[in-house]
Amino acid sequence: MKRIFTTEQIFAVAVALVRFAVCCYRAAHQSLVIDEALTFSRYVKGPWSSIWSEDYDANNHILYSFLAKMSVPVFGLSEFTLRLPSLLAGFFLFSVYSGCFNRLGPL
Repeated sequence: MKRIFTTEQIFAVAVALVRFAVCCYRAAHQSLVIDEALTFSRYVKGPWSSIWSEDYDANNHILYSFLAKMSVPVFGLSEFTLRLPSLLAGFFLFSVYSGCFNRLGPL
């Protein structure tokens, strides 16, 4: 019988899920740090135009601010919902990396 997934692929998915679970636990149980609170008060709580302001601010990550501004009204305000865009981005980034490495083949 032909296997659908290789052992390496199963291992990569298992590692990604464990990493995602640990990150979710940490995101839900750690309090906010200063830059997260600043991002919330300036960009997530502020008007939509504050995300695309002309003033440069190193703390304004436009895609994150946009996704966090969308997740807070949907899921409610908490540390976890503010960190949800970063959690999902980290999970998909790991998935894309493992997919790229699987296409490269054995090194």
